[in-house]
Amino acid sequence: MKFSTEVPIKNLANPITYDSKIVTVGSCFAVNMAEKFKTFQFQHVVNPFGILFHPVALANLFEFAEKDYIFEPKDIFCHQEVWSCFDAHSDLNDLSSTYKCNFLGADNKQ
Repeated sequence: MKFSTEVPIKNLANPITYDSKIVTVGSCFAVNMAEKFKTFQFQHVVNPFGILFHPVALANLFEFAEKDYIFEPKDIFCHQEVWSCFDAHSDLNDLSSTYKCNFLGADNKQ
């Protein structure tokens, strides 16, 4: 009697190598995978905008990357003394106004 499911795995046409540059985005699964990549010293970035679950938020993230989007002051807001952005996880929120400068980049300080 078998107590497991066999899943056939095909070799990839372009397998991941140590020269690969890997980005994982999404949920905690992306974080767990990134921890494995780190353990084995792969070049990787995990959730640059924090953990994002919603498909629209993920789609926005990919669109920003594709278009080299530079965030502007209109993209972030201060509510109850906390700087935030609707396109990023609350882990990136900050209590200081330097958040605005760090998020936008040094060239966009106001």
